[in-house]
Amino acid sequence: MEALYKLNDHLTLRLEGSGTKELFDKIDEVERNYKPIFGVQCCGICKGSYKFVVRLAEDSESPGQHHKYYELHCQNPDCQARFNYGVLKVGDTLFPKLKDKVKDPKTGKVKKDDKGNVMRKVRPNNGWSTEWKKFAVKDEPTHEDDE
Repeated sequence: MEALYKLNDHLTLRLEGSGTKELFDKIDEVERNYKPIFGVQCCGICKGSYKFVVRLAEDSESPGQHHKYYELHCQNPDCQARFNYGVLKVGDTLFPKLKDKVKDPKTGKVKKDDKGNVMRKVRPNNGWSTEWKKFAVKDEPTHEDDE
């Protein structure tokens, strides 16, 4: 038995199962594990379309080492917002970065609550941001360079 599961306007998955129960299990897995990652419909700021990007950046503390950043990039040249994903330390799983650590404005250190847990705040625009432009390297490619 086979089913097509549409995550968004950009991505449809083909699921296979021996019967309705197995197919139901696979749809449940997609809902829990894949929809938070691939279910984004459009840019959270301008509502424009986006593309999937894996960006490599050199580790400033270990020259020659690189980090991979998994992002969605808005294709509207007037917006250029980005949506970031984090990578779990264990396993091979991405998660949408919808919160930021709260930092003390005076010390720059991460704030913790009474129980010692890191304090977090929800990102505006469903996680989409143009903040990256403030820190962009001069020679970093932009969307205009893609064409």
